[in-house]
Amino acid sequence: RYPGPSVTEAARLIVERLNRGEWPYNGRVRVEPTRFHLGGITIPGRRRPDATADEPRRLVDKARSGIAFFTSQILYEPEAMKRLLVDYEALCHRLDVPPRRIFLSFAPASSPGDVQFLKWLGVEIPPEVEKELLTGWLGVAMRSLRIAERVLAEILDFVTARRLSVPLGLNIEHITSRNFEISAEMMARLGALYLQQVAPRYETSEVWAETAVQWSGPEPDET
Repeated sequence: RYPGPSVTEAARLIVERLNRGEWPYNGRVRVEPTRFHLGGITIPGRRRPDATADEPRRLVDKARSGIAFFTSQILYEPEAMKRLLVDYEALCHRLDVPPRRIFLSFAPASSPGDVQFLKWLGVEIPPEVEKELLTGWLGVAMRSLRIAERVLAEILDFVTARRLSVPLGLNIEHITSRNFEISAEMMARLGALYLQQVAPRYETSEVWAETAVQWSGPEPDET
């Protein structure tokens, strides 16, 4: 158990008090307004039979509390995210609320240890995908890159075919420092694939205003 406020409580505290320049524990004291733009996480496989506790409802509740965008758990399979996007859009339509942008997260693995670490983090890696990662002549890093390209393409094709309106973004991570170089390669490849699919929906001048490629991790060492 974690002490302190929940995600939604913390979001309301920031948006309704701190961002307005109010010290949350004494409304009479004015402080310099903060300018936090809040994001949350979404775990596509975190589905519940109870609709009030299911992931689409969690996204709506977090958005109502002031969270403006979501970053997904690292993806190594597309089905859970495809189902979540369909159900989230349907719920937003039913409740007449705008869906928030969801950043699709990817991270390369470069060794069997990385694969086990991703699984320990809760990343869903189906057995057949794990076998693909760990066998063959390309090497784990290049195989993880190939899988990420395939997963992203399938999600984007699905969104286009179903004409889903949930805004998407792209988030590339590196889980260890030795993966920084392959993460940069993943960002270049997935970024190109992402913009190829998403850019035609917008005017050229609007592409970078309407979409985003988000880099997670420290700056590279220039020494």
